[in-house]
Amino acid sequence: MPGFRVYLLDFDGTLAATRPAGLACLTHTLSERGVTVAPDLIEAVIGSGVPLEAAIAVLAPGLTASDILACTVRYRELYPDIDGRMTSLFGGVHETMAALHRDDRKIVVLSNKGRGALEAALARFDLLGMASAVLAADPGLPVKPDPQAFHQRVRPLFADVAAADFVMVGDTAADIGFAQAAGIASCWVSYGYGDAETCRSMKPDFVVDTLSDLLADRIEAGGA
Repeated sequence: MPGFRVYLLDFDGTLAATRPAGLACLTHTLSERGVTVAPDLIEAVIGSGVPLEAAIAVLAPGLTASDILACTVRYRELYPDIDGRMTSLFGGVHETMAALHRDDRKIVVLSNKGRGALEAALARFDLLGMASAVLAADPGLPVKPDPQAFHQRVRPLFADVAAADFVMVGDTAADIGFAQAAGIASCWVSYGYGDAETCRSMKPDFVVDTLSDLLADRIEAGGA
């Protein structure tokens, strides 16, 4: 894989196996509102990579905007404990990030996760110190797949870096679509939560089967 200068790394489904925690937390949050949703539907929505508010709106279309907001607040109250018990890193993640960091590659963790949960998880897994920046779902700021998340939030941090030197590494269609709309390279991780047929059909620039493959000289080209 080409040696990019800036690696934008998704978190859920790319760095960490968060699906069990997300499924449990969404199920609990919605059940408190009297909403029962099949686990496979929740997993499909998680796999789409949409922000939390949008996920809740899809899973519980009868909720009002204020109900959805209340659910996001409740989810984020419940999540730290559930996440701490149920989430783990994928194999090779710490070693790969450490190698990129030693090679002076810049790492930005770019996630649609809430900031508190994201930073807590990165600190728990001893990854926080390797990141040049952590960009989360902060209120009022664009998130993936909106390309403004790149132009407004990422680009100003690396004004002297050419667009060709950025790569977005993620597991969902939202990650691939974000990269393509922003005009940067995309790398799909096949082990994550995104729908494989959908993600491959989007023709990402690269495909890796483990995060460690980012360090390899030859990896699969997504459009092949």
